[in-house]
Amino acid sequence: MRKRIWIHIVGMMLSAVLLCACGGDELHYLDTTTAAATAETEVTEQPSAPFLYTPSDDGVVNYNYFALVGRGGLCLQYHDGYLYFLVGKNTTGMPMEGQVPYLVRMNVETGNVTAVCPDPVCVHDRDSGCPMYGVSSGGFIVGPDGKYYVLKIYTELKTGFVMYFAQYDAERNVLVKLNDGLPSYANEFYTERYRFYKDDVYDEETQTYYLTVLRTDLTTGESVPIWKREKAEGARTDEVLFVIGDRLYLTDYACLYSVNFDGEDRRVHIEGKVTINAKTDGEYVYYIDQYELCRRHLENGAEERLGIFPYHNYFELTEKYVYYRTGEDIVLGKARIRGYTSDTVTLGGENLCRYPLDGEGGEETVYTFAGETSTVRPEDWLVVGNYCYCTYTYWEDPDGDGIYRDGDEKKSDSSGENGRVFTFLRIDLTTKAVDVISVDEYGTKTEGKLK
Repeated sequence: MRKRIWIHIVGMMLSAVLLCACGGDELHYLDTTTAAATAETEVTEQPSAPFLYTPSDDGVVNYNYFALVGRGGLCLQYHDGYLYFLVGKNTTGMPMEGQVPYLVRMNVETGNVTAVCPDPVCVHDRDSGCPMYGVSSGGFIVGPDGKYYVLKIYTELKTGFVMYFAQYDAERNVLVKLNDGLPSYANEFYTERYRFYKDDVYDEETQTYYLTVLRTDLTTGESVPIWKREKAEGARTDEVLFVIGDRLYLTDYACLYSVNFDGEDRRVHIEGKVTINAKTDGEYVYYIDQYELCRRHLENGAEERLGIFPYHNYFELTEKYVYYRTGEDIVLGKARIRGYTSDTVTLGGENLCRYPLDGEGGEETVYTFAGETSTVRPEDWLVVGNYCYCTYTYWEDPDGDGIYRDGDEKKSDSSGENGRVFTFLRIDLTTKAVDVISVDEYGTKTEGKLK
């Protein structure tokens, strides 16, 4: 099987470059003196303070299961009451090993952090044989069957570079390799029994590559093709979008259609283009067209253009809302940074907004990055109930001269002295309070600071 995946791997293993904002005609300047002075402000609870949590009746949408998807992989994910992310320590003495993490989770109600590996004495490094060691950044998801699906990338002293995709059953502590490497395409979808994904499959008899949608039985590991087409140079191919009930939904860019899990009983739901960034709440499909958020009812509904232009074309769905970012460009200061594409550091998307899916009440700004978070911008972010969780970048101007140089952009998800430390924000969308949660390379939750 041929793999054309290196660009995805590079995307997951390299730090993301801050994208230049493109909204608004006017540039607004930020008071960099204030920003620099407040960048060191601690904004989390003291270690002795209780972990506060307010429940919500807004549920999480579970139709969009992605693994290794978009944006270089999602390093912060949610499933069934837990946030999942990666930390890791260096116990082998190899310089590379400090960047090879393992998977942990945080209970969103209690704040308790535990390793996904159930062994209480496991140190989660290569020599321990930990099944959760070496999970690639963004290369993990928890399926609706409660099992973990992970892309593992690490080095072995004897065999060298190792990369494979696997299923991990934490209850039985069993790791099963599903395939070497990873699929050539990004979207992955799961039910309690099946995994659906697209890949390039070589037919030995015809000596031809086929673009194929595969169904893997997660109990037996058997994979069968349910759809295929001969691969032609430059041809646009069908894309898997989501799973609802017992049907798999795809787009061929001329319509949105579904098939049963055997690839049969094709039904057209929407005539017209629906892009690969589409998401669903089970009733409507939401997508971006010409930078605007649109939706159509899944039963061939007319297009509704919502007048919303999400920052970086990204949005999140819950049962009640669509969440997105907006805002005018703000010039933070001058840039003297090697490889930077502008002579100024410009930030955008300072407002986190939501719009009710039933249309009642209109747009609401639920948080604005200002004051002590004025130089902070989310990277990976998601909304669960009353809280937005996000990794972030921030800028520092140590000498206060309004000029930003190499190293002045910082990232919350970074490597510490002994390994990978994971820091993220928890924004209370009702009180606007911001907590900084940091989990060190040993999997211990520590006092967080907005550095």
